Amino acid sequence: MPAERAKHNGHANIEACPYCKGTGEAASSPAVRFRALRDAHGLTQDSMATKIGISRAQVANLEAGRGDPSIALLMRTSDEFKVTVDWLLGRAPQEGK
Repeated sequence: MPAERAKHNGHANIEACPYCKGTGEAASSPAVRFRALRDAHGLTQDSMATKIGISRAQVANLEAGRGDPSIALLMRTSDEFKVTVDWLLGRAPQEGK
């Protein structure tokens, strides 16, 4: 299931979605994409960190836009969640890897 669609689960009104602001597509920044991906899979920051091999603090920093993900982290996240690196970077819509 594509992350940008899945994040709307539980929202009564797609226009009120903080990730896409009604467009159905997650905003194009790595911070927003990492958060949308985590939310789409129902993960805590701790569980996301474990899945991609970083600390919870690093997940929090990525989601807050503090720093950029390394190439190795982008590749691990892409492989783990079956999304493209381009999607994680906000360069492409996601329909699966």
